[in-house]
Amino acid sequence: MSNTALVQSRVDPAIKREADTILAGLGLDGPTAVRMFYAAIVNHEGIPFDVRQPRFNRETEEAIQDALHRRNLRGPFATPAEALAAALKD
Repeated sequence: MSNTALVQSRVDPAIKREADTILAGLGLDGPTAVRMFYAAIVNHEGIPFDVRQPRFNRETEEAIQDALHRRNLRGPFATPAEALAAALKD
């Protein structure tokens, strides 16, 4: 009997295909990457990367970046009513 433990998980097929392609480019396969991940968990005594929920969805993040970099802006508007009318027009 082998001196290893079996690890199984279900993954979205599209994500698996993309990950397998990336791993192949690195000279790795899925099982090796999983072993590396488990070893990194032990070495870090936790998940070896930051795990948190995004603060905003992608559309909101893009709008924030647009505003910060003054892209895709409309206006100026003379009144709040003009701004609202322009927003509702989209």
